[in-house]
Amino acid sequence: MRPDICIGTDDYHTPAQLQQTALEAFGSLGWRVWLNRPYAGTMVPWSFYGKDARVHPITVEVNRSLYMNEDAGERSAGFGAVRRKVQLTLGAIITSVR
Repeated sequence: MRPDICIGTDDYHTPAQLQQTALEAFGSLGWRVWLNRPYAGTMVPWSFYGKDARVHPITVEVNRSLYMNEDAGERSAGFGAVRRKVQLTLGAIITSVR
């Protein structure tokens, strides 16, 4: 079984508060949320990697089963709702950690 949402982080750059906020925010939607499983890590511009702790990235992987009919290779009827939930949740996460 895979999670609905995977939050990818970096040990140096992603603060624990941001990780926890993301886990709780997506979890509050009733989705299974895992940290760094099955995908681990996040992207940091090379010029900042390991040098500038002000860079606070996360990666959000959304399980296709939430928004796609994989057999047909098309968006499911729930695509729009999932997109809105992800957008609103990311906005809330950004606002809460500023």
